[in-house]
Amino acid sequence: MDEGRFHRERRAAILRERPEIKRLFRPDLRTAWITTAVVSCQFALAAALTGQSWWVILIAAYGVGAFATHYLNVVMHECAHNLVLGTTPRNKAFSIFANLPALVPGAMGFRHYHLLHHRFLGRRGLDADVAMEWEARLFGRRPFGKFVWLLAQPFTYTILHPLQVRAASPSTAG
Repeated sequence: MDEGRFHRERRAAILRERPEIKRLFRPDLRTAWITTAVVSCQFALAAALTGQSWWVILIAAYGVGAFATHYLNVVMHECAHNLVLGTTPRNKAFSIFANLPALVPGAMGFRHYHLLHHRFLGRRGLDADVAMEWEARLFGRRPFGKFVWLLAQPFTYTILHPLQVRAASPSTAG
């Protein structure tokens, strides 16, 4: 079975429908400049909040930090596909840079498991976006449990999933 077929077929269908999209399939240096500004602002905001009341820090974290962190996670995704600086080594380094303000260092774990996700879409044990059986039992099918599972993903991508993927192989993961 060809594991990457879904993504290739979807890409071909999109390009048949909208061939002009192909010009977007290239690195974009503007992302690097914006990201540098966002990382700098994250650190500047942290420094500016030193000694502030907890509620000021909380408002800043939710009102500014959450949006900046989401943007930086999107940049890590783009780096995983080499769409920021062109080469794999440069994108890896830049992904680590974009990940600096985060609490959990997850840039390389995300890259590795996201590319596995594209290659083994929907295969438990190889696609980190599919909960392992024990995770599904632990967190359940309810919205709150799924929300907690999503919050835990930075940890499971970098700590738990490597152990599970080593135990699985494309022929045995199911």
